[in-house]
Amino acid sequence: ACRAVAMLLLLRDEGDPAGAALLADAAEKDAVAGAVLARRAVDGHGEEVRARVLVGKLAAAGYPNAEALKAGLATLGAGTTPSRETGPPDWAAIVSMLTADRSAAPVKAEVLCDAPAARVFRGAFSPADCEYVIAVAAQRLAPSHTFDPVTGATRRDAYRTSMTAVLGPVDLDLALVAVNRRLAALAGRPRENGEFLSVLRYASGQEYRPHFDWLPPGEDFDRGGQRAATALLYLNDDYEGGETCFLTPDIRFKGVPGDVLVFENVLPDGAPDKASRHAGAPVAKGAKWIGSKWFREKKYNF
Repeated sequence: ACRAVAMLLLLRDEGDPAGAALLADAAEKDAVAGAVLARRAVDGHGEEVRARVLVGKLAAAGYPNAEALKAGLATLGAGTTPSRETGPPDWAAIVSMLTADRSAAPVKAEVLCDAPAARVFRGAFSPADCEYVIAVAAQRLAPSHTFDPVTGATRRDAYRTSMTAVLGPVDLDLALVAVNRRLAALAGRPRENGEFLSVLRYASGQEYRPHFDWLPPGEDFDRGGQRAATALLYLNDDYEGGETCFLTPDIRFKGVPGDVLVFENVLPDGAPDKASRHAGAPVAKGAKWIGSKWFREKKYNF
């Protein structure tokens, strides 16, 4: 609960002192909070000494992003752990802050291409927000599946060799709800039209060959209509290869942590857009983490 409240505060302001204090307290007992604290240390938010201890514990526990955090900490100096106030949190102030009517600052859209209609939102999330998504998803990873174009059923396929964690309702906390809401706002879609956030990890050599995100007719299509738009949240960039590639025109895009790419899968008349065919290029070195959220034409009835 402390880590979720901390992330709600830090999603609004990554320098929020109450959020940082709650996160540090949660990190003593919670691995997800420990991973986020380490990422914040890499990004210059202090706590380097504590972060090194926590990353050692994360590595021993098999956290798949521990080596990346360790490499980031290695670029810092010896560091010191600053003293923190040990008094109880001011919950009245925290409640007031979280219930205040405060809209996130708009993120300017950068046009990537017109066919398909694709736009990029730079820095829509902080690297610590991205680490949070990775850490929550890490323990839920399983082999990725694709839709069979004939039957509409899901299946494992050599076409898509990544690992996926689908963060459904039972996996959500308030911070992940906030992440999903921000993705919906960037995509310009009602949040109830969004499918569950999928977090994908591509190891070296893994890829997603050219494909469309729109669905064939079938039971899944009937649950909310066509996948009208896709939002991709780039969670890391310490890997080689792995670009998102549109085939016509030939565009290769690789975001940095916190960038969001939104593209339309259908034309204005609702017909599937053949220009939306895209691929996740093979990862040449390292591991690629990315979040994918699809938005239906209607409310998604799961």
